[in-house]
Amino acid sequence: MSILVSVIILIIIALIQNLLQLVPGVFASFYHYALGKKNRKFADSLSLYFLLGNEVFIITIFFILCTLFFTINNFFEINTIYLYWILAGIFTAETTISLFLYYRKGKFTELFISRNTASNLEKQSKNVKTPSDAFILGFLSRVPELIFTLPLYLLAIILLIDFLVVPRALILILFIFISLLPIIIIHLFYFTGHNLSHIERFRIKIKPFIKIFLSLSFLSLATLIIIGIFNHG
Repeated sequence: MSILVSVIILIIIALIQNLLQLVPGVFASFYHYALGKKNRKFADSLSLYFLLGNEVFIITIFFILCTLFFTINNFFEINTIYLYWILAGIFTAETTISLFLYYRKGKFTELFISRNTASNLEKQSKNVKTPSDAFILGFLSRVPELIFTLPLYLLAIILLIDFLVVPRALILILFIFISLLPIIIIHLFYFTGHNLSHIERFRIKIKPFIKIFLSLSFLSLATLIIIGIFNHG
C-alpha cells in the first residue's frame, strides 16, 4: 500500500478515535464527582492519572498486538493481503454497527455497552479518591470499545511497518496524543465554567453527527483498504 494511502488511513483512524464517546463520557462523570469531593486542584490532579491510564492502555494494546503479529510472522509469513481483506470486511460491518447500534435508542447518549457495564463505570467514577483509582478508571474506560478500536490498532501496526523507525515513533506519539483530545476538550469545558449538564446537552446535540461521521469513517477505511489492495496487490 502506498505511503500516501497509508497516511490517509492513519488520519482516519485517529479521527475515529476522536469520535468515540465512551471515554469522554466517563471522564465527564469522573471530573464532575471529583469536583464535588474537594476542589478543582484535586480534580485536575486526578485527571492527569486518568489521562495516564488511557495512554498506558493504548501503548499496552499496541505492544501486545505488535508482539503477537511478529511472533506469528516468525513461524509463518502472514499474508497481509488476506489480512487487509479481513479488516476491510470488519470495517464494512462496523459501518452499519456504528450507525445503528453504537448509540442506544432514545434522545440521550447511552451507548451500546450493557447496562451493567455502564453502571459499574458510573460507580467507579463516583468512587475515585486516589491517583491509582483515577489511573485504573482511565485504563478500564477504553476496554468496552475494543470491538471498534482493536481492528484500528492492528491496521495502524500493519501500515507503520513500511515507515522508517523515526517517523513511525513520531506517528505513534502523535496518534496517542490525538486519542486523548476528547478528554482534553471535556476538561476545557469544565475549565471555562461549564458543568456536567452543559456537557451532556452538548453531547446530545452532536449525537447525530457522531453517528454519521463514525459510520462514514469506517466506510472510508474499508474503501481505501480495498483500493490499496487492487492498486498494489
